[in-house]
Amino acid sequence: MTERKPVLIIEHIDHKDSEKTGMGVYSRSIKNLLDSVGAPYIKLGAMIPKESAKYLRWLLFGLPALIMRLRKLGSNVITHVAWEAYGFITPFIRGKRIVTFHHVLSENDFPRRSWYFLWKIFARMAISHSDIILAISPQTRDDLINMLGVPESKIRVVLNKPSDAYVTVDGVERERLIGFVGSLTKRKNIDLLVRSFKKVCDRDGMSDVRLKIVGRGWEGKPLRDLANSLNIGDRVEFAEYISKEDLLMFYNRMMVFANPSLREGFGAPIMEAQRCSAPVIFLKHAEIPAEVTKAAVGCEDEDEFADAMYRLLTDKGYWSEVSEKGEAYATSFGKEYDEKMLDLYFG
Repeated sequence: MTERKPVLIIEHIDHKDSEKTGMGVYSRSIKNLLDSVGAPYIKLGAMIPKESAKYLRWLLFGLPALIMRLRKLGSNVITHVAWEAYGFITPFIRGKRIVTFHHVLSENDFPRRSWYFLWKIFARMAISHSDIILAISPQTRDDLINMLGVPESKIRVVLNKPSDAYVTVDGVERERLIGFVGSLTKRKNIDLLVRSFKKVCDRDGMSDVRLKIVGRGWEGKPLRDLANSLNIGDRVEFAEYISKEDLLMFYNRMMVFANPSLREGFGAPIMEAQRCSAPVIFLKHAEIPAEVTKAAVGCEDEDEFADAMYRLLTDKGYWSEVSEKGEAYATSFGKEYDEKMLDLYFG
């Protein structure tokens, strides 16, 4: 049997809690797979400074060091760039190059237009200097074709596999809690969730219901201000990070996972919540892969979002029906992930 080349994973590292982010979870799933089959891999952390004062130092020292490491490895590795924003690295890679696109972003996904144009330049570099573009869903594939003009023949679709760490924990009592997990950006549409939660709070018997939002991003302060302006600031909790263990228990304690996002490349928290028996609600018109929302409750607008939350909080039979359907679907999801990823690397 021919010895496999190591897989070089270029991952997103910019703070000590990186593995709690979506990008970190994605990189970890790759490592777990390679570990499970005994395939060698090398980790290489990359970062782009967010503070303009650090750019010069990064350009003079950080980027050259990264390029030198890549040159030294040469073509003796299979390189997987786990985030399209690191496309600027691809021209310096020798050997097989795979780049994952999680989203095709727009100007609204960034607080500054200059950041969007920078992302677009790096994304086009990734497209030009890669052998395979890995899209995490059919929707991301379609966006790559329609918005960036990527040839379909260059794209491979591998749906993410929910982590086996997320399971329903016996004996954990559900609380009158609505939860959200994700980055706090415009496309996540979390202001709709906050306004819908206000409508739930105004109904009879809802005085003890709480909303917890886990994540960080540019919309954090505006969302806090919105909750305070609606006089529900004391019932909406924000947490930038929680541990994997606490996230597992968060999914198991909530009665509803609310996903108001307008667009997702995949939407991993939906599957994680369902694996923990938490019913999920989402917007029907949102651009989220149909494969991910198949067992979730679709809503047309803000009012239906509030109605769905209220029904799941008050109708035990309906809650059990949605919960059981979601858990069964999410638990069986992604069975082809391992085979497809290994074929991508070594096929």
